[in-house]
Amino acid sequence: MPFYRIVIWTRKRREPYTGIRQIDNYNIDAVQHIMRVKAEETYRFDFVDVEVQMISKVSTAVKKYLKELTRKREAKKWPALKPYMPGVSRKELYKNQEYIPLWQRVQNNSDNSIDKGI
Repeated sequence: MPFYRIVIWTRKRREPYTGIRQIDNYNIDAVQHIMRVKAEETYRFDFVDVEVQMISKVSTAVKKYLKELTRKREAKKWPALKPYMPGVSRKELYKNQEYIPLWQRVQNNSDNSIDKGI
């Protein structure tokens, strides 16, 4: 899939909106039309013009865009949880586990401390 640099000119901003996108269409005229329609929907009366350029995969701008994209995806991921016993489901773990809830452990410890006179 090719990468495109998209520049959108508006009346209210001195500098244009710029960005790099990966669009699954090799026809640059079709991408130009798609971006023009989207820009007209978004900016309405402030819209002036759209420029679309196809850029190489090995360009510095594309590498920077991909790096930023992977950084954002990594930030959205949930942290990996380490399983207690690999290969055993959670249901089996809790079914076969002799587990004493924390409140019972605290209660048992406090009972022992009273008996010892502490």
